[in-house]
Amino acid sequence: MLATEVRQSSYARLLMPALCALLLTACVSNVHTPYMSEEAASVPVDPAAGNASSTPFDYSKQEVVFTNHDLPYNDRDYLLKRIQIPAQRDEGPTSKQISFRYLSHVGPEPKPLVIVVPIYGSYTYPSDKITAGLQKLDLQVNIAVLEYSGRLFDFEGLAAAQSDADAISVLSGMRDGTRAAVVDVRRIIDWAEQQSEIDADKIAAVSFSMSALIGSMLAQHEPRLRASVLVMGAAQYDEILMVCEGRAGMAREAVMQNLGWSREQYKEQLRNELGVVDPARYPGMADPSQILMIDALYDKCMPRQSRDALWEVLGRPERISYRYTHKRSFLAMTPLGFNVMRRRIYDFVQAHLG
Repeated sequence: MLATEVRQSSYARLLMPALCALLLTACVSNVHTPYMSEEAASVPVDPAAGNASSTPFDYSKQEVVFTNHDLPYNDRDYLLKRIQIPAQRDEGPTSKQISFRYLSHVGPEPKPLVIVVPIYGSYTYPSDKITAGLQKLDLQVNIAVLEYSGRLFDFEGLAAAQSDADAISVLSGMRDGTRAAVVDVRRIIDWAEQQSEIDADKIAAVSFSMSALIGSMLAQHEPRLRASVLVMGAAQYDEILMVCEGRAGMAREAVMQNLGWSREQYKEQLRNELGVVDPARYPGMADPSQILMIDALYDKCMPRQSRDALWEVLGRPERISYRYTHKRSFLAMTPLGFNVMRRRIYDFVQAHLG
């Protein structure tokens, strides 16, 4: 019996490294599509969209009045503050004011700014880890991390709708909130232009999952961004919300059951109300050389055609597609996945802001 147990223990020790290697390989395995400028030039561009004189994300730019609260922070290279800016719209995750944590790098020279847009009302791990790593870059940067008290889409309100008018009203609010969220980040860039310690010619944005929807539209409509990193995003909201489960699936099933809508009717209403804030609506308005798109090959929430549509509409930027599902692909930015995704993001940011 003892000899058998010893043999089993030996086999386990031999198998464990192989299993760990297999797990790690799954976390980091990906398809890398580099940006090719000649291919981007061949992507069809909608002249009307590319030369639009106005968009839903326009606003009246004015001097930013803000409040500044110093916060305790144990880092000799950074000062931590909470900045609050009045929002221009009442809709959206920030409602009446935009709030963000500002990590200001100590030093005499102006530094680049990286804006980190967390997943709305959800996990903070991706944004926290990216923020921590940005502070250790050879390239010294200031960092603004948005703080949100709400979610981007009101799925609970949609599920509770008792009439067609109620459902359409909620969808309209989701559209207006999305528009407001884009303007919120543009207002932070307005604020950044007023700060002497920020090099306003070197600003980047990093966004994740639902916030990557906002990041995509910023890449299209905010020319002051030098770099954009979009992690696990997509275009075509109607396609996304027809297949995504969780809260999105709960709302979809409730609307169809309570209001008697067919799948086709639900999809049509999504397209009608959210189409104007969908990045798919605006081809030819982004600089693909300034974008890194990261997605998941087996993402069941952001379907393949929606991810491909985003890549196309952005002009076929550099793309890294992990061979995993939506959530599990985030393992590539953890120690389990050798922090590969984080390093890719840091390298891209440094290359474009350095």
